[in-house]
Amino acid sequence: TPAVRVTRLTVEGPGTIAPGESADFRATATFADGTLRDVTGESQWSSTDATVLSHEGSNRFVARVPGEAAAHVEFKGVTHSRQVVSLPRGLVVLRGRVSDATHPNPSIFGARVEVTRGDTAGATTTTGFDGGFVIYGVSPDTEIRVTKDGFASFARSLRAPETNFVAVSLLQTRERPDLRGTYRLTIGGGTCEGGAAFPDALRTRIYRAVLLQDDRSLLLDLKDTEFVTVGSYGDRMLGVLQMSDVTFDLGDFFPTWDWGGAPSYPTVVERLADGVLMLTGRIVSDVTPTGMAGTYDGAIKLYDALPADDDHPRATCRSSAHRFVLER
Repeated sequence: TPAVRVTRLTVEGPGTIAPGESADFRATATFADGTLRDVTGESQWSSTDATVLSHEGSNRFVARVPGEAAAHVEFKGVTHSRQVVSLPRGLVVLRGRVSDATHPNPSIFGARVEVTRGDTAGATTTTGFDGGFVIYGVSPDTEIRVTKDGFASFARSLRAPETNFVAVSLLQTRERPDLRGTYRLTIGGGTCEGGAAFPDALRTRIYRAVLLQDDRSLLLDLKDTEFVTVGSYGDRMLGVLQMSDVTFDLGDFFPTWDWGGAPSYPTVVERLADGVLMLTGRIVSDVTPTGMAGTYDGAIKLYDALPADDDHPRATCRSSAHRFVLER
């Protein structure tokens, strides 16, 4: 008799575990004929982040440090996960978003968020590219201070869980610098992760770049090189000037089957004599007297041609420490 296909997996278990404590999870499979069965002991279990939630064998997990991870299960090719917060008893999770008060929807990257009152006073974090932050474990009655160069500091008392998400708007304390002009851009050069083989001549790219600026918004228009333009992109980098630092999002290649629309490409696609080169990832850079200098966390990908749905790069140099230098 043919085996009945598994159509769904569900995972049961606690959503919060205190560090140092353990919990057992249970997996239930739903089959194509509508029957249910406990498959806990027949499944493969794992954690998405063992530093936060470690898998201790079978269906048991142990919380290690404050944070968030998932108990992941697989049974006959079907998977499911249960998100788990590792959190000391009596404390709460504080989430928030920091934005620029002078713009309608501008996130602020790299703002420092510090807990200044309560049992966890001194705990700090920084905002991500979307301006968001999370602190796993603050006192229910607490206070935070948010600081960022070029903006007035912000302090607020909070009572959680009534206020476990806080929206912070920072006011500018000075005008943004005018960075418009023509530059020499050097990008890449990092050691390829995993010892990946990549042509040395292509690991560092040098372009002439014209920087256009509209207050916070930056457009780095690349010149004197042949690019593959798809829509509005292919020969540019789009960035945000916060005050003394800048972020650029280069994007990545996403085939049609990843999201249902037309293929999506990064903002820089250079045409080579025997293929195309893509720059993917993100850049974080400081403003310097001569331009900018920072780190490019991403991948330089070499393809035989502009990729379609199932094309893979011929070679990839992935590094979190590629360099980014813009000089007049």
